[in-house]
Amino acid sequence: MNRNEYVQSRQSTKGDSTVPSHADATFPFGGSSIGRIIGFGFLVCVLCRAVAETMPLPGYCAIPANPQFRFVHGLTDLNGEASPISNAYFLAEFPVTCAEYARYITSVSNETVRVPNFWNERKFPPEKANHPVTGISRLDAERYCQWLGRQQTNWTFRLPTEAEWEWAASGPNRRSYPWGNAPEVTFNPRTRQLTTRMNYQAVAALRALNDPAATNALYVSISSESFGTRVDITNLLSITTKGVVNGWHDPQKRTGYILTDLFKQKLQTGGFTTPVDAYPKNISPFGCRDMAGNCWEWTSSMIRAQTGLKKGTLATAIRGGSWFSEKKSCEVIFRGEARHGGGAYATVGFRVLAEPKKGGEGTP
Repeated sequence: MNRNEYVQSRQSTKGDSTVPSHADATFPFGGSSIGRIIGFGFLVCVLCRAVAETMPLPGYCAIPANPQFRFVHGLTDLNGEASPISNAYFLAEFPVTCAEYARYITSVSNETVRVPNFWNERKFPPEKANHPVTGISRLDAERYCQWLGRQQTNWTFRLPTEAEWEWAASGPNRRSYPWGNAPEVTFNPRTRQLTTRMNYQAVAALRALNDPAATNALYVSISSESFGTRVDITNLLSITTKGVVNGWHDPQKRTGYILTDLFKQKLQTGGFTTPVDAYPKNISPFGCRDMAGNCWEWTSSMIRAQTGLKKGTLATAIRGGSWFSEKKSCEVIFRGEARHGGGAYATVGFRVLAEPKKGGEGTP
């Protein structure tokens, strides 16, 4: 059973419960049959309400509060800024997939909703069903969360803050990666075997090298010194034994794979994402998966970007790295990358945080 089937099966039975017999119990509503029925019904309602306030939808991980939380790496404080997390919360086990986002689009078909540019109108490529949805803005992600809230009235859904995201990914030991402090990547050039726990730049490079139909690349970026010339991709891209990619992009020489037509074509089909459950060892101490690599994830926090496209500007923090990123950027304690919240990017997706409403009605 794949992840989507598992979630659907859990959702179809989420209202089922087994309540033990209390035939010998003394109920406050009297000993008659009617009194017992009323009392039993009252207790069931109390239990269901309690469960509804503590158990989210299937596929969410419980994350404890951390009032002493500090970022491992500071942007304004070298010791890492304090950012107390006062309340426990639930974070989605996986980032939102194309299939999940498509259900949202179908449900709000009468509304204007952004559709990723690699989709065919409102339909995603079939092979991307269980891949993270990318190419949507922070605003789109927030609208998705609001839609979830309309389906589950006991719960508030939102994007995590940067602190909530890092705490869920790094855990009590503040790991560099969800599984530990080393990337644990090796590459055998002879067999072309790449061993990795995450989808990052080397995975994308190897897939490009292994594509027999795409070996002759044309430089199409006018910023490149090689504009208009062709290059054999095997002479352009290479991977070291430690999983470092050469030939991906050289800003000094303005050359590299990402300036070619082959890369542009790949972007038009959604890039080099992988299924969100493709790397089972990419799991945080709290059970959240795929938090390193595959796609950056939107947060709700604003920062002054230290690296990347928006360096020096005030923008929305993104975390986790992507298929485009080097290993370092995929560290779950890495900070400083940000994007404009109204923009849509082929490397940025999101995951959802859930927290119970106080005094809400309904059940999850």
